[in-house]
Amino acid sequence: MSETFLPKRAIIELPYICNLKCQNCGLWKKDYRKLRAEEKDLLTPAEIEKIQKELKEYGIKRISYIGGEPFLNKDILDLAKSAKKCGLETAAVTNGTALSDKDIEKIVSQELFNTIVFSLDGPENIHDYIRGKKGTFWALRENILLFRKLKNLNKKKLPKIYIYCTLSKLNYKYAEQVWKNALSFNANLLRFQSASSLNSEILKKASEILGFEAGDIHSYFNSNSLNRAQIEKISKTIRKIKSSKFTMKVETEPILEGKKNAVCSFIGQDLVITPSGKVLLCPMAVGWIAGDIRKEGIKDILNRTQEKAKKIKEEAQKGKLPICYQCCVSKINI
Repeated sequence: MSETFLPKRAIIELPYICNLKCQNCGLWKKDYRKLRAEEKDLLTPAEIEKIQKELKEYGIKRISYIGGEPFLNKDILDLAKSAKKCGLETAAVTNGTALSDKDIEKIVSQELFNTIVFSLDGPENIHDYIRGKKGTFWALRENILLFRKLKNLNKKKLPKIYIYCTLSKLNYKYAEQVWKNALSFNANLLRFQSASSLNSEILKKASEILGFEAGDIHSYFNSNSLNRAQIEKISKTIRKIKSSKFTMKVETEPILEGKKNAVCSFIGQDLVITPSGKVLLCPMAVGWIAGDIRKEGIKDILNRTQEKAKKIKEEAQKGKLPICYQCCVSKINI
């Protein structure tokens, strides 16, 4: 396999269960879950631990756990411990509401995660509205503050706390409040990104260009994407935030500053393992399954599918694949 296709990060999707019904996410919807067919024959904890060892031996450096809500999985702390034991860096993306005090104490004392990304959408009323449940803002806030308290008491640097805010027409006016909250949380990083405008027509066009099925449904389908005027307003707010004397690392998706998004660099650097063990080399073209980790080793899967993966990357580099500009998985660079 060429140096171009030697992934360093694996995203492990835990079962698509979640305690919230967020407006910018389709994972919790029955039609999406039915079409993805990822609710049966799930990987066992023992299988995931074995896969993590294989990934490390192959050369993977980092594991990112996502869901659903990953902390609803009772085995996640043991999986992270196993991953750390074999030398992998670990991260998780969470809505911040499913962590117990005991979970947080264990995570901090044993440094089970290098990074935890918390999703924050705005002030209390906006955050709770987008998340579809009252009390989610305060649950998130209290858990982040407990992490900070226990890290200080135990003199630990990990996990780093990242705040990610997906801006849409529902919350674009509240970017400054998100920043102020992130400051009060003493977060290590704040990132603003744009809600996807992915739809079935974009996926259909990708399938036509590639010559194979890219998929006909995705969890990123929503009707809340930003228009040009809203992006211009956000751009002004972000310039104000970045010029502030208060110190905190702030990252921004280029489109939110009036710039063109760089073409997705996911392929060749990352891969996804689904709850049932399917391997995806492109998180947007979910209709293309590269292989099954139960039936074939990761090295064999990547070698066998390298030419098709290269085709996707080549078309992306030409700027011909609109799905690449909608991808938020590659933005979760943890």
